[in-house]
Amino acid sequence: MVVVSAAALAQSPAMPVGYILGTGVPVTNCTVGQGFFRIDGAAGANLYLCTALPNTWSQVNTVSKYAEMYFYTAAVGAPTAQVINITAQYHGVYLTASGTTLSGWTAKAGTSGTIDSVADNGGVVAGTILITTAANHNLAVGDYVVQNGFTTRTTYRGKYRVLTTPLATTYTVTRAFEVATDTGWFQRAWSMTAGTGSAGVYRVGFSMSAEADTATTDFRWELNKNATDLDNIAAQSLYGNAARPLTTAVTGIVSIADGDTLYMSIKNLTDASDWKIWLSTMTATRI
Repeated sequence: MVVVSAAALAQSPAMPVGYILGTGVPVTNCTVGQGFFRIDGAAGANLYLCTALPNTWSQVNTVSKYAEMYFYTAAVGAPTAQVINITAQYHGVYLTASGTTLSGWTAKAGTSGTIDSVADNGGVVAGTILITTAANHNLAVGDYVVQNGFTTRTTYRGKYRVLTTPLATTYTVTRAFEVATDTGWFQRAWSMTAGTGSAGVYRVGFSMSAEADTATTDFRWELNKNATDLDNIAAQSLYGNAARPLTTAVTGIVSIADGDTLYMSIKNLTDASDWKIWLSTMTATRI
């Protein structure tokens, strides 16, 4: 059987012999080598081949999906500061990209702020809390935030998806209220989100050329998918000197669904001293 491209199929009202034209993911019994063209599928993700009996259909991706964000500082420039609020807690890397290269993905800049209080939002949606920030949080529904601090109500720490933004200074996340408020910080890290039709297995990685504000400082980096730490894409660097750049880079394999968000986080294992970034790249390539 001759397999034609999805573009050729889309332009022709007649399917090649042995092909089925339909909607949705194919579930019918098939003959090995038979093709299925999904007319309601995303461009480049609408062609399937029968690879085993009785009905094992494998999607054939004809359009590459990838994402890259990079941050660049000229050699004669100055690195960009990133604040560490508290020792040994993850912080979102809240950079603004110098540039992006995207196919099927969207990118978003980072932001950060101070959390003034936490209130029970269970009367509106069970099991949620209302976060009040000191200034405009610049968050949107669906963003992922890294929350740190909260020295009394420690369960408020962590990574959360923003559910609602009632005000420019309030947002809600899924977390049980603990009968008392607390204060802390949040960061929305720079991030990349997979669009419709971009699901698949990806090689994902990041690189970071950065420096510590104090000598003998130990930093741990992690890539995150939604609220999950990707332990296969993590690294740790000991900065023996202050203001002397080191480069850290790591890659790994990640399964991505449409709508998944990738972002970076970091924690200072030694103390609460800050760090500065010269260069950084975050990439995802479907394989």
